[in-house]
Amino acid sequence: MRTPTPTPLTAIVDLLELQHLDLAPDASRVAYTVSPAGQVGERHLTTLHVVPTSGDIAQTDLTDVEAHYQQPTWSPDGSRLAVLADRDEAGRAQIWLLTPGLTNPQVVSA
Repeated sequence: MRTPTPTPLTAIVDLLELQHLDLAPDASRVAYTVSPAGQVGERHLTTLHVVPTSGDIAQTDLTDVEAHYQQPTWSPDGSRLAVLADRDEAGRAQIWLLTPGLTNPQVVSA
């Protein structure tokens, strides 16, 4: 019987958690957020990604501003993503609209 090898603490700290997955209406892409496991501090930072379900293309990181991104949701036609994020002010989440592949997200809540 093989003796289990202990996992170094640094390996555990470097783990990432996938969260808040949303499948596009046509099932061609998945939007999700990623956060470091065990993240400590006042502001919980996450990144926002989109990946094709075909698996033939790498993920796209939509994070251009350090923030806490959560609950990405595709528009009914799958052309845009709504996401809750504190991009402008830490701790003050707003709804943002993003178009994957384009820059300049738009805030839609005050």
